[in-house]
Amino acid sequence: MPLLKCINFYSCGDSNKLTTWSNVPYLFARELEKRGYKLNRINIEPCPILNRWYNRISYLVFQRILKKDACPVFARSWMHRAIIHSKLRKIARRTDSDSCLNLFLSYLFYNKYSSRPSVLWCDWSDAIVIQRLGREVKKYEKRHLRHESAVIKAADAVFSMFPMCRSKMEAMYDREIIYLGRNVINTVYDGAVDLPHIMQERVHSDSVLFIGNHRYLSGLQKLIDAVSVIREKGLAYHVDVIGMERSIMPSAPEWVHFHGYLDKGITAGRQEYYRLLLTAKVLVNPTAGWAGYSSIVEAMFYATPVVLYPFDDFKEEFGDTIDFGAYCGAADNLPDVITHVISAADYAQLARNAHEAVKDYTWSQYVDAFLSKLRKLDLIHD
Repeated sequence: MPLLKCINFYSCGDSNKLTTWSNVPYLFARELEKRGYKLNRINIEPCPILNRWYNRISYLVFQRILKKDACPVFARSWMHRAIIHSKLRKIARRTDSDSCLNLFLSYLFYNKYSSRPSVLWCDWSDAIVIQRLGREVKKYEKRHLRHESAVIKAADAVFSMFPMCRSKMEAMYDREIIYLGRNVINTVYDGAVDLPHIMQERVHSDSVLFIGNHRYLSGLQKLIDAVSVIREKGLAYHVDVIGMERSIMPSAPEWVHFHGYLDKGITAGRQEYYRLLLTAKVLVNPTAGWAGYSSIVEAMFYATPVVLYPFDDFKEEFGDTIDFGAYCGAADNLPDVITHVISAADYAQLARNAHEAVKDYTWSQYVDAFLSKLRKLDLIHD
């Protein structure tokens, strides 16, 4: 009997599109296909129409009328689960004869109707995110979290992208959570990585880069305040913001340049994203608790020193001190920390160190490690 090399590849969004979840499903799927696997790409995102109406009504009732600080969302509802489970039944009947694995880029589903193994791969479970935020579980979230816990416990294997998350999830769910000892860079840059040229371009750069959406607004405000102090000292730096429009902060100084969301799936957006990334003097994100891991390691790959809040997973991976920039916690003086990095006598070494720290974080090496682990677990055979 021939070996089966067909994977049911589940993602929340279209895995053929770069815009889905920071390019992750697109890049993951592409590497699997390079290794000869045929993929059945299955979108398990919420139904757009139901999602829009459910969330709109939920917001009106809970936040506008009842004045609550949060509201239920369709993606965590029993209705969404029922729709996806109906889809999973059909997929099991249609593909079990020629597939070898169900791979979910999510912790919310596994295919209990399939005779093939279900493997979950993601970053944080919703329960861990709530724990991280330090808030109480809402009453309407409890059923969803019970479902999530049951899925994680029932899956044949569960992977986490981050080491600290792995530890917290193992304690919470009382099962093995696999961390592969490395991470990945979600880059779709078309050019060659010419470090000498990139670093030469940065010599006279006056750009401080910030990448993040509205959830990082508090960090952006801290950065603007810090650069204001730096400018008062005669250093004419400006801030480039990827991920937000000026409308979110209309009173920001004119030297804060908002570029909005830059879609890497569109040539113009991709080119502008990498133009800003490759010419920035430093990437800064002082947002407490959330620092945009994916954008940080991609910037490091292109030899960009970083200044960031010392969140747990980053420290676990790169250490309590870093030689490719600096941490900036609540007790640190952000203007001084940024100035120390951009004016460092060994700035070129900081840039080289940034690249060296993540140069092996390629999707090719990550997928090799992932498949090797699945073989050791006897979940695939090829």
